Amino acid sequence: MSRVVSGAKKVGGAAKSTAKRAGAKAKQTAKSAATKAKSASVKATRLFRINLANTLTLGNGVAGFLSVVASMNQQFVLAAILILFGVLCDWLDGKAARAFSEESALGAELDSLSDLVTFGVAPAALVAAIAPSTLSYIAGALFVLSAALRLGRFNVQQTKGVFFGIPTTANGFLLPGLVLSGVPIVVYPWYLFAMAFLMNVPFRMKKVL
Repeated sequence: MSRVVSGAKKVGGAAKSTAKRAGAKAKQTAKSAATKAKSASVKATRLFRINLANTLTLGNGVAGFLSVVASMNQQFVLAAILILFGVLCDWLDGKAARAFSEESALGAELDSLSDLVTFGVAPAALVAAIAPSTLSYIAGALFVLSAALRLGRFNVQQTKGVFFGIPTTANGFLLPGLVLSGVPIVVYPWYLFAMAFLMNVPFRMKKVL
């Protein structure tokens, strides 16, 4: 009889041990699944944040391209408004990247390329269309070259909180302001000459936006 009881105890102990191991394994599996789900959620959130900033950056570049198209079709007010829209996209993409702490090397390069289109090529095209002349074409060429140089230097010589020379983004609201306020067209080529110089002057300017 004692042997039967002892055997029953052993069987019961083995069953309890097996149940314990099964329970621990189930908990570990559930914990592992929760960790993987959390990791996937974090990755998805980060991807969304990065793509949001980059989408806004690309929106800036598209606005610049559409502004050039509008200038070619003599739609000068629309061209100016599209450049202003590019300023908004440029401001928002920086805010999004900093707010989410998702600034990336790709984002920085896309930002500079979009800025060159919207704040370099589009303003030059607008002036060339409004005031077509040899002077405007020369001013536009120098302006685009200066904008490219300014953006290239900014990428390799970044100094936190300051600019060296007027930022290219300034052209996103200065030139549209001239166009929308009806300034005489004779001013536009000289504006491009002036900004081509000021974008690369070796003076520090505090960043305000």
